[in-house]
Amino acid sequence: MPLLLTALLPALLLQQSLKPVTFSVSGFSCESCAKSVKARLAQVKDVHGVVVTFADRRARMEIDAEKMPLQRLATAISGEAGQFTPRVLMKVGELSSFSKLKDSLLQLKGIRMVRDPNSDGLFLVDLRSGESTTLADLYRAAEQAQITISDAPVAASKTH
Repeated sequence: MPLLLTALLPALLLQQSLKPVTFSVSGFSCESCAKSVKARLAQVKDVHGVVVTFADRRARMEIDAEKMPLQRLATAISGEAGQFTPRVLMKVGELSSFSKLKDSLLQLKGIRMVRDPNSDGLFLVDLRSGESTTLADLYRAAEQAQITISDAPVAASKTH
């Protein structure tokens, strides 16, 4: 079963270099899967504080928001490139301005699709494998659209 990856992103403060990011990982079948994912992430340069838990199917770590491509993390979690679509779960504060944000995000080379938000303002951004999209890229696109992206502290299963 291929892994489905969704990154839950906290608000970005660009003046600090390390930012927490959490991936929701479906496809775990046992505790050893979590240990394998943790070992692969620990080998990625500039990834710090890796915690992977089988029970809640989460991979948490700190990364450099300016330099670390989200696609590289997704590949490390999966173990094999090309068998999944890396996705980022984000939350928009104002639903009325979403189309402006969507247009801004789609200008980024590494974005494949931006899905419409649910009633809570949560939306998925599908990333292109093989590209280099960072957390900072996503937040700069939102800033360019003059849209505030807020924390998304919910499980990926709540999205549509």
